[in-house]
Amino acid sequence: MPRLIPALLAIPLVACGLDLSGAIQLADDVGPDDSEEAIHLPYARGSVVRVGVQGWNSGRVDDGWSLEASDELILVPLFETEQDDTDEESDEGFSVEFRALGEGTTTLTLFDDEGEIRDETTVEVVMPDAITLHVATSERMGMPELAPEDCDVSIVEGGTGGLIAQYWLGETEVFGNEILDLASEDPVFLDVDYSYNGKNLDWLQLTPEEVGSHTVELFVDGEPLHTLTYEAVPTEAVATTAILGGDEAEAEEGDWIDLLLQTFDADDCPIYGANWTWTVDGELQEDLGDLGDLYRYEFDEDIVTSLEASFGDHQQTATVHGVGTIQSSNAAGCSAFGGAAALAPALLGLLALVRRRED
Repeated sequence: MPRLIPALLAIPLVACGLDLSGAIQLADDVGPDDSEEAIHLPYARGSVVRVGVQGWNSGRVDDGWSLEASDELILVPLFETEQDDTDEESDEGFSVEFRALGEGTTTLTLFDDEGEIRDETTVEVVMPDAITLHVATSERMGMPELAPEDCDVSIVEGGTGGLIAQYWLGETEVFGNEILDLASEDPVFLDVDYSYNGKNLDWLQLTPEEVGSHTVELFVDGEPLHTLTYEAVPTEAVATTAILGGDEAEAEEGDWIDLLLQTFDADDCPIYGANWTWTVDGELQEDLGDLGDLYRYEFDEDIVTSLEASFGDHQQTATVHGVGTIQSSNAAGCSAFGGAAALAPALLGLLALVRRRED
């Protein structure tokens, strides 16, 4: 029987930041932070979208304000977050979380406490017809691209490979997340995580339990939409390793810097999912939570930290200025990279390869 992992139904989204400087305007949390648009359309059917208000100049919202959809068969309100009046300095407004339940168009209207319309927008909900997948490490580290025919997608046995889903209807990007389910008859543990950092995304988490060629079926809002094939490889398939990132040349006090450990096979193709063992300043990091491929630290030129990492017979060492934490490049969420690395899509197949420092 296939193992089906349902996406969770109503996880509270925490917007990583709104521009509150302009006039009152509706804004959602699904698009990239650097977008010129406040509302990013169309929404994917089944997705959870938080719509709030940005640009407060005329006072704060009170309990009488509301945000309503003209057709709740298309957008269903889940719950409302009101402004915290105990914080006199706060100017965050309020937001309402909606589930995009059905296909079609509806009008979202913002009413003030006197019933006056303060803003409104027309929202379209569609069912995507295609998915593109992106490698998590390529997304975050901005690695150069490689032609898709040159490398297969490879994940080390027992490790977790992270892939990011992007949805489309024809050539139009479709926004929203929490709509992805996974199923496979192969020996692999499947999960879906969610990211709210700048752009809401669904993250596939693939942990193969046996070596071999595996397939995973991707379902969007319950409908089959994509089949992914990847290779699960043994630890011995790792031929070389490299340290990526960690450039301090132009770093300033307090900047966050990412240092990533990447593994490669004999054909110079990346292998994902390696769990490294770390020693920081001579102390072995034994907690299972510390077995990641990423060291993220806050730059401080007065602090010197020595790092040693090993995977199988491979070792890497580095000296950095600052103190940080060991993380996984597969981790989703606002805090994972603090917005330091932009999520500019690089198609899965356009796998990352760099001229690297050999073991």
